[in-house]
Amino acid sequence: MLIGAAVGAVVGGTVSAFSQLATTGQVNWGVVGVNAAAGAISGALASTGIGLVASVGINAALGGGTYAAEQAIKGEKITLGGVVASTVAGGIGGAIGGKGANAKGLSAAWKSASKGIFRELRRANVKYATKQIARYTAEKVAVKTSAKVSTGRFIFGAIGNAIARNLVGY
Repeated sequence: MLIGAAVGAVVGGTVSAFSQLATTGQVNWGVVGVNAAAGAISGALASTGIGLVASVGINAALGGGTYAAEQAIKGEKITLGGVVASTVAGGIGGAIGGKGANAKGLSAAWKSASKGIFRELRRANVKYATKQIARYTAEKVAVKTSAKVSTGRFIFGAIGNAIARNLVGY
């Protein structure tokens, strides 16, 4: 979860800074901080085994809360339209991000495959060991692929959230 939170913070802050720079020509670092914090929460959530419906719901609530915090930092009024638009945008980001990656399960699979490889390296029957090492290596490749896909979905979800918010003017 810590890695997910760190990735989320970097993605949330970076998307916020670039989005602000592209739309206003300036960057409010307080708003970047709020988005980095929201990204950390969302990233930590994305590294769990959470389902799609929960991901959409929690990210929707996070979107509305982030909007309110941004408005407070900027000293601007919190509007119902802004809360609704940001909540919907957060839900869209959650839908794009999809269900959680189950980092614990991936980590356990990685460790199990690594142990299996080392165990097979000591085996006297080289032919059998070679087959087993190939199987364990394939498991490790699957774990890497799953982690890459989940990270990509999370990043696209954050970008989708920012685009949706900009399209509706919040």
